[in-house]
Amino acid sequence: MRTILLILSFVISSKLQAQFNCQSTKNLTSPQSSAPINYNSRSDTADLQKLKLTIDSRDFGNGQLSGVAKYQLYSKLAFNNLRFDLLGFTVDSVISSNGSLNFTQHGEHVIINESVSAGQTMYWDLYYHGATTKDASGWGGVHLDGAYQYNLGVGFAANPHVYGRSVFPCFDNFVEKSILEEMNIITSPNKVGVSNGILSEIDTLGNGDLMWKWEGQKPIPSYLVSIAVSDYFKQSWTHDGKSFEIYGRAQDTSNMTAGFVHLTEIYDAFIKEFGPYPFEKVGYALTITGAMEHAGMVHLPRNLANANLAGEDIIAHELAHMWFGNGITTRTAEDMWINEGFAEFGSHLYEESVYGRYKYIKTVQNNQSLVLKQAYANDGGHLALSGVNQDQTYGTHTYQKGAMVVHNLREFLGDSLFSSGIKQLLASNLYGNISAEGFKTSLSAATGRNLDDFWNDWIYNTGYHGAWMELNYPVNANWSATTKSINLHHLSAHTGTYKGSGKSVPVSIYKHSFNHGYQGKLSLGTSSNFQANNLDSTYYTNSIDLGAGQDYWLSTNDSAESLGTSVYDTFTWSSLTGTRTLAKTGVKITPKSTNSGLDGTFYVWHHRTAGLYEPNGTTSRDHFYFIGYEGNHSPPISYESELPFEVTIPFNTNPNNGGLDSDLNGLPASNMTIGESPTIKWKNGVPIGNASTQALGNTGVGNISFTPKHVSRYYWIMNTSNIGNIESSTNEYTIFPNPASQELQVRTNLTGDFLSYEITDTRGRHVAEGKSTIVNKISTVLLPEQLDKGNYLFHCELGVKRFSIL
Repeated sequence: MRTILLILSFVISSKLQAQFNCQSTKNLTSPQSSAPINYNSRSDTADLQKLKLTIDSRDFGNGQLSGVAKYQLYSKLAFNNLRFDLLGFTVDSVISSNGSLNFTQHGEHVIINESVSAGQTMYWDLYYHGATTKDASGWGGVHLDGAYQYNLGVGFAANPHVYGRSVFPCFDNFVEKSILEEMNIITSPNKVGVSNGILSEIDTLGNGDLMWKWEGQKPIPSYLVSIAVSDYFKQSWTHDGKSFEIYGRAQDTSNMTAGFVHLTEIYDAFIKEFGPYPFEKVGYALTITGAMEHAGMVHLPRNLANANLAGEDIIAHELAHMWFGNGITTRTAEDMWINEGFAEFGSHLYEESVYGRYKYIKTVQNNQSLVLKQAYANDGGHLALSGVNQDQTYGTHTYQKGAMVVHNLREFLGDSLFSSGIKQLLASNLYGNISAEGFKTSLSAATGRNLDDFWNDWIYNTGYHGAWMELNYPVNANWSATTKSINLHHLSAHTGTYKGSGKSVPVSIYKHSFNHGYQGKLSLGTSSNFQANNLDSTYYTNSIDLGAGQDYWLSTNDSAESLGTSVYDTFTWSSLTGTRTLAKTGVKITPKSTNSGLDGTFYVWHHRTAGLYEPNGTTSRDHFYFIGYEGNHSPPISYESELPFEVTIPFNTNPNNGGLDSDLNGLPASNMTIGESPTIKWKNGVPIGNASTQALGNTGVGNISFTPKHVSRYYWIMNTSNIGNIESSTNEYTIFPNPASQELQVRTNLTGDFLSYEITDTRGRHVAEGKSTIVNKISTVLLPEQLDKGNYLFHCELGVKRFSIL
C-alpha cells in the first residue's frame, strides 16, 4: 500500500527557475577541450574503499558548506604523495590514525604528502569548508535554489565531467568506487536531508538542529553521491522487498502521487529485462534542475512529476541508470553510450510493459527519426558511438543513437537472449567498470553469439545501415506464381569508407496489396544473405519465393526489426482533417475533397543513402521517398490510380546547413522538381508533369508539391537544368541502331534473363518502360508506335544512353 508520511510542514516559497533534463543543458555549455582528462590511473595506486561523509548544510543560505570526508583507503602501490580532487573549498586539516598529515592545495587538487608502502590500510579524515560552486554550464555542482538545496554530479562544461569534487574531496573519475558507509547531513530543524542508502536514524543535536544519517553498502563513484535538502515530505511504499521513497515539498505532493503512478511497473519491467535491482532503495528527490541519476536517490526536476505524465520517460531513464551507469559504469567518458544510451533505451523499453508493444515501437521509430534528422547538426558531425570527444560526450549520438543501437541489438539477439545476456553481463560486472570492447566480450560470452560485426557496424564506425526489397516488375508481375523477381537494396548512409557487414541488418518483408489488403510478413534472415550482384554492388537481384499474394508492393522492417536508414509514416484519408506534416518523414499531406474510394492505409517512407551512390548532379543521391497504398477494392483499382491528396516534399541544396540535396547544383531553386520511378535500381527519377516548386528566395531551399499518380512509387528531388546532360560515359553497354525507328538493340554483359529499362525524353518525361529478354547478350526493345522524331534517353541499371528517332 502506498502511504504518505508528513515529515515537516514548514514551507518556504521560492521562485522557480528554468528546468532542464540531464541531456538538454549540454547545448548550453561553453567550448571545451576535445580531449577528456582521464584520472583513472590514480586508482591503480590507491583504493578508496569506504567513505563516511558529513555535510553541514546549515549555511547553504550564504552559499557555504563545511564537511569531513573520512576514508578507509588501501595502497595498491607504494607512494610518497596522493592527490585528491576538490573544487572551491579550503582543506583545514588531514588527520590519520597517527596524527596530522602534511598537505598542499593547488587549484582543484589536494596533495597529501605521506610515504606509504604497498599493501597498507589507512584511515584519513579530510576536514574542509568554503563556498559552493557550479560548472560553467550552470548545471553541475551545488544548487542553492531557494528552498531546494542539492547537488548534481555531472559538470557538462567540466573536464573531467564527473563532478563529485564540487561536494567533497575524492578521486573524481569513473573507476574509483567507494562504499558510502555513512552520509550524515546536518540541517536546521525545519529541513530534511536525503541521500544514498537507507535512512538509519535522525539525531537531534544540542541546539535542536538535525543530523540525517544514511547508510549504504554498495560501492559508487564520486559523482553519484547525493545530497538534497529542503522542507521535504515523503511518499513511500514497499515493493519487491525494496523501499520506494519520493521526496517533495508540500505543494508537490499531489503531483508526486500522480507523476509516479507507474513507477512500480517501470521497476518491474527493468527487473524482468535487466535483472535484480542493484541498490538499497528506489528514491527520487524533487529539485529545480536535473535530472541526475544519483545512486538510489535521483534528483528530478519537480515539473517532471505531474498528472499528465509528461516526465515519465525521464523518470524511467533515471531508474534505468541504476543498472547502466550506476550498477555498471563506463570506464571512460568516450564510451558514455554505455551509461546514457542504455538508460535512454530504458525510457523507451518500459512502454512495452506499461502501454504495450505498439507504443514502444512508435517511440523507438520516433527516436530514430530524431537521430537521422538532428544528430549530425547537434553534434557537429556523424560520430561512432565509441570514442566521442569531450564536447560530444552528452550529445544526440550518445543518448538517442545509443538507444537506437541498443534496440537494434535487442532485435539482433532476440528479446529472450538479449535479456538473459544483459542479466549475465550485469551480474559478472556489477559495481565495476566496462569499456565498449569489454561490453562486447562479456555479452558475447553470455549469449554465445559473435558480436564483432554488430559492434563494427553500429558501435565502432559512423553511419547507418538498412535494407529495402522491391519487386522488379510491379506492374507486370505474374501473380499466379509465388516466385517473384526482386531487388534487395543494401542501404547505408554516412558510413565513410566503412562497408557494413550486412549481418546486423535483418530482412523482414511485408506485403501490401492495393486491392487485397495486408498480405503477410516474411522473415528472410539478414541482408548478408543477399550479396550484391549488380555492377555498383548496391543491390541483389534474383527470383525468390514470396508466397501467395496479388497486387502487392513490398516494404522492409516495418516493425522496427532494425532501425537504420529508413523511416516511415502511415495515415488514412479519413484521419486527415486538413493539411498534416507527417512526424517522421516531414512530408506534408493536403487531402483532396474526396478520397475517390481509396479508404485504406497510405505509407510514406523516407530513405537516407548519403555516400552510397555516386552523385550525378541531376538526381539527389543522398535520399529518396516511397509512397504506397494498401487497401481492399472490388472491382480492383489499377496500379496507375491517382491518390486523393497532394504531397509536399521539402528540398535543401545548401551544403552549409546540412542540405540533403547538396549534391545538386540547386541554384536557382526554381530548377528543382520531383522525379518518379517504379524502381530504385536506376537511382534516377523521371520528372512528373504536375509538380509545383516553391523556392524560398535564393537559398537553395524550398518545397515541391505534386499529386501521386500511382499506388506505389519512388520519388527523388531532381535538378531539371541538368536532365538533358545525364548520359553516362559507361562502356558497359551499347544501343543500336542509333538513330532508330521501330526498335533498339541493346548489347550488355548482364548475366540475368531480362533487361529492365525506361525511356524518357531529354526533359526527363516518361515515354515507356518495360523488360526485354536477353538472348546472347542482346535485348530487343520495341519502341512505341508514332514516337515523335527527336532525342531520347534510354535508362537501365548500367546507366543512361542517348539515342534519336528519325
